[in-house]
Amino acid sequence: MANPNAPFGFKPIRSATGGASLSVSQYKYSSTSARIGKGDLLILDGSGQVKKETSAVSVGPWVGVALCGSGVISAAAEIPVCDDQNAIFEVQGPTAALALTDLNRIVKVDGSPAADTNTNLSQMKLTNTAATASNGVRLVRLANIPGNTFAAYQKLEVAFNSRLAGSAGV
Repeated sequence: MANPNAPFGFKPIRSATGGASLSVSQYKYSSTSARIGKGDLLILDGSGQVKKETSAVSVGPWVGVALCGSGVISAAAEIPVCDDQNAIFEVQGPTAALALTDLNRIVKVDGSPAADTNTNLSQMKLTNTAATASNGVRLVRLANIPGNTFAAYQKLEVAFNSRLAGSAGV
């Protein structure tokens, strides 16, 4: 059975350290950003507020992942962000399947899609483009989902390779 093409952004699923919970902090949302989806990667703007990563080839470093999906958010509103340095996330892979031999590889994220206007879910997914340590995510393993295979649109577990050190709510 083929993996469905249904991106959902980054979903925090567990801690790499085995901790019972992941840290969540409140961050002020930048006035330079528009629509935000649950699961969108967030970066800092020049004023220290967060905004959605919008590059077709991720730039990082990221503060974390938006845990809300309310569409357009007013400037300076506080939003919950999973900013745990040890978080493992589930995300959809690219059209060109990643293979077992790609695990531990660092790949870029396509941050350009806008959130779904009906569900407010992020539409971010991985690319098949190699990345540097500062602008990619590390492939951890194939997500443990029934029917999920190493084929197009597979669901993968990833860890942030580049994070802002000491992220905390602003």
